[in-house]
Amino acid sequence: MRTCGSRANRELSRRASSRASRRRTIRSGRPPSHESGAGAAGLDESRSVYGARALELRASDIMVRRPVTCQPDDTITRVMAEMTRQRVRHLPVVEGGRLHGIVSIGDIVKHRLDELETEANILREGFLARH
Repeated sequence: MRTCGSRANRELSRRASSRASRRRTIRSGRPPSHESGAGAAGLDESRSVYGARALELRASDIMVRRPVTCQPDDTITRVMAEMTRQRVRHLPVVEGGRLHGIVSIGDIVKHRLDELETEANILREGFLARH
């Protein structure tokens, strides 16, 4: 019979902790890191807390090396779907290997709220004009 302190349970716990740490490292939102200055080299998508060790780390130690990206001509619907599918809050906008900008979930929400406000105003004006 195995106890909670068994070698197998410790190994499973270590693996689960490692997977959770990698997931935290992939899913969050910090600005892109540039190793070479050209293009998006990686993103730190983590909410991890590094403690006292944080001051010793470099961006390259914690960034995602191959971030999911979008292109300037991608639709907002596609960008929203990709953010949801990949569970990220920022997508670098890359064209020809060069970083053009970053789309954040906040940008998407603001755009969508502006669209809804415009739509509501048009409907309100149309309703008032008929009555």
